[in-house]
Amino acid sequence: MFLRRVRNPTGGEVKVRDYFDHCLAHPKVEPYLYFDPRSLPLAAWQEIWSGVVPERTVSEIDLFRYDLLFLAGRDWELLPEPPGKIVINLIQGVRHANPDLPRLFALLKNFAYRICVSRQVLEAIAPHAVGPAMVIRNGIPLDQCTPHAARVRGSVLIAAHKRPEFGMELCERLTLKGIAATAAVAWMPRREFLMRLATAEIFVGLPYQEEGFYLPALEAMANGCAVICADAIGNRDFCIPSQTCLQPRHDDPEDHVEAVEALAEDASLRERIRTAGIAMARGYSLDSERDAFHRLLDSLLQ
Repeated sequence: MFLRRVRNPTGGEVKVRDYFDHCLAHPKVEPYLYFDPRSLPLAAWQEIWSGVVPERTVSEIDLFRYDLLFLAGRDWELLPEPPGKIVINLIQGVRHANPDLPRLFALLKNFAYRICVSRQVLEAIAPHAVGPAMVIRNGIPLDQCTPHAARVRGSVLIAAHKRPEFGMELCERLTLKGIAATAAVAWMPRREFLMRLATAEIFVGLPYQEEGFYLPALEAMANGCAVICADAIGNRDFCIPSQTCLQPRHDDPEDHVEAVEALAEDASLRERIRTAGIAMARGYSLDSERDAFHRLLDSLLQ
């Protein structure tokens, strides 16, 4: 049983849906979904979880019916008592290891088999987590990415839904310089976001200072954008400064503007960053993520 309690549509929720689909693809596992209806607008939930047949959803938490529980974030709080079941816990942020966030930090003391979406997440939680922990790197749907699509010349897409004010300021600065920039400040479904990436020459990601992974930058690489993205801890294995991306200082709008100008004005630099990003993204497939998760499921079933 997957237990979900979320407040806003996020890339993290998309990843939980990916793991639900991985369970559907396993021959010995039957996944079911319990969703707290008070925690998210229905339309957003329907978009991310579209295609799940009604028979796979349940309206109550009946722990006796299930052998495995899949939890992410603060889903633990939905359990009325220690579950007495095998728990798979997906950890998608380094902030889980921060004692100043006691509601998250305390959950690491619950025994579980933990999946960390990056090496940096594992390193952060390992001193505190009770139970085995492993890395399964986030995968992306490479078959939905179009790295060789026709692009709008000089176009810049800014992913600003996490930092809308910074994104709008950056967009205004670029527009004043005659650069065709667009700031995406609202949540977009995955397919729509990938389609937007397929037409942009340059992508600017605006992550939080601490992320467990930061999918948009990797998805932009897979789609053939030249990527600009600040350091966010969890993106360090694929956002390699001056190789797969340009990396401005996190809170410096002028540094971001200069990075955009560098890529816009230097075709050879833009192509070098773009090509390296495509090659990097090819190592992060959903199939690889699924295979690794299935190996974990097989070990638990034994």
